[in-house]
Amino acid sequence: MTYVVSFCSSRGGTGKTTIATNLAFSLALSGVDTVAIDMDFRAPSFFHVFKNSAGKPAKQYVNEFLDSRCQPQDVLFDLGDKFGTKGKLLIGSADPSISAIEEMSAKSRNWEAKALRNLFHLKKSLERDLNNPIIIYDNGPGVHYSSLNTVVSSDIVVFVSTPDSLDLQGVANLFREYEDLFEDKAKIILNKVFPIREQWSEHSKDRFMNRLPEILRKLVIAVIPCYCDFLDPEKQILVSSEHPLNTELAEIAGQLGLANARLG
Repeated sequence: MTYVVSFCSSRGGTGKTTIATNLAFSLALSGVDTVAIDMDFRAPSFFHVFKNSAGKPAKQYVNEFLDSRCQPQDVLFDLGDKFGTKGKLLIGSADPSISAIEEMSAKSRNWEAKALRNLFHLKKSLERDLNNPIIIYDNGPGVHYSSLNTVVSSDIVVFVSTPDSLDLQGVANLFREYEDLFEDKAKIILNKVFPIREQWSEHSKDRFMNRLPEILRKLVIAVIPCYCDFLDPEKQILVSSEHPLNTELAEIAGQLGLANARLG
């Protein structure tokens, strides 16, 4: 059975891509066949994140698959051997060129409907070729047709937000506007909540959580501190197994019901 998780945010800078890619990496390390796909066509990041790791990059980009110009295997490259994972680690990159970004921004609703059909085709193809795979979509910030497509085709939608009031209000607004779409699917990860050097008491955590609107508070599955090492431009986005982020990733995997994941 294929399980699909879509990562979203109300705006950029929340650390969504870092969490999504490291969760995919950790799942693959634990033996789960995992597929991570860049669905942020306005500011693609996977090409840059994985360009130094991809010894043999994919023939084509996710854009071309959604446009029915190629097959799923043409856009995915396996980094499992590179990183020594027990499960497959397949990566699909969006086209980072300016022309592709402009082209994707101008797609019609009819095109997006076709793209949604192709996402369901992708899921069936991976279910056939892999062993109970988990698909992770990394969406662009906000809500637009391409991100709505992944939401519709996902089992779980995870919003990553910082504690910034504008981020939190943005998530709350999206839940109100698309209540039927997100109902029973939505979860929230609060990221960059406090400096890692500080000791955060349970009382402080409870007090912080109680300040959140009820619509958000009941959906929070993890609270992650600010790991300043990710601010280093030379730092690899994929962390080592000793990094403390892996503790939070194990909690997230459990909260999302990823039964095959054995993290931590």
